[in-house]
Amino acid sequence: MTALTPLEQAIEAWKRVPDANGDKQAQFDDAVSLGELGIFSNHNIAKITKLNPATVAGLTQKTDKTGGRFTPESMEAIATLGLRWKQQGLVSHSAVASIVDAGTSPNMIALLTGIPRTTIYRWLKKASK
Repeated sequence: MTALTPLEQAIEAWKRVPDANGDKQAQFDDAVSLGELGIFSNHNIAKITKLNPATVAGLTQKTDKTGGRFTPESMEAIATLGLRWKQQGLVSHSAVASIVDAGTSPNMIALLTGIPRTTIYRWLKKASK
């Protein structure tokens, strides 16, 4: 079994349905795991796991500055973007623009996909023409 990328872990946590009995242990475990990656901020993790930011801060004990502007609803589009870039080296400039328009920063896209920031900014510039 291959290890999940940070983005794949976040998508799994986002899709996880809270326990019907009110048990939030899986969400707590996801928050701790995502915090250990050093990519997401506590606020990002709270959005992904659907937990209170104060709860996440207590679970992760993170104090470092990580993350960026991020919308969990865009995670699958970001994953598709990263996959297409890795396979073909080319992506739709409008796809990048729509992810940014939805609220995820170009820097966060670069961090999650491995696409160089300068490339993402170049694509955004081309999309605006």
